[in-house]
Amino acid sequence: MRLIKLLLKCLFPCKCCLPAEINDDECIVRCIYSTMNIKKNGELHKNFYAPTPTENNNEAGVSTIRRNYSKLNFIKYHCKCQENPSKNRGYYGKAFILASEIRSCKSGNYKASIVSTPTKYETYNLPQHADILYNYVPTKGAPLPNDINMIIENLLNLTIKEKDEFPQSAKWSGSKIQKH
Repeated sequence: MRLIKLLLKCLFPCKCCLPAEINDDECIVRCIYSTMNIKKNGELHKNFYAPTPTENNNEAGVSTIRRNYSKLNFIKYHCKCQENPSKNRGYYGKAFILASEIRSCKSGNYKASIVSTPTKYETYNLPQHADILYNYVPTKGAPLPNDINMIIENLLNLTIKEKDEFPQSAKWSGSKIQKH
C-alpha cells in the first residue's frame, strides 16, 4: 500500500495551491468520450459543451482541466478514470481551447466563463479542475435557449480536437499543446 501511495504521489500533481484566477492565455482541456461526444462524421456533438447543473444547482457547468498545471499523461489518466464504455462513454481523446476564447463567447444576455473549481476524487485530488459556466441553468427535458446554442456552436468552432491514437496506452501520444 505504501508503494502505491508513493507511486501516486510521483505520477500525479501535488496538492499545491494554484492561482484561483484563470488567465486568458491558459489552455483548457476537456476529455472527449465516444460515442457520447462524437458524431459519425468525427465532429463533436453539441452536447460536448452543453451545460449541466452544478452541485448547488444555481449554475450550469462543464468540467475541464487547466492544461498549464497538468501533464498530458495525467489528464489522460483522469479522462480514462471517468470513462464508462457501457454508457457510450469510452475515452476518445482531448479537446483544447483558450480561456480567453471561452470568455469571448456571448449571445444575447448569456455568456460563458471559466472558473477554477478544485475537485477531490476517491483516489486523487484535482486542484487543476475548472468549470465552464453559463449564466443559465438548464431544466431537465427542456430545450436550450437559442442563445446558449449559439455559444456552444462558437465554443465548438474554437476548439482543437485530438483523437488519441493509442487510447489503451497510459501515455498521451498526441501533440504537446500548451496553448494555440
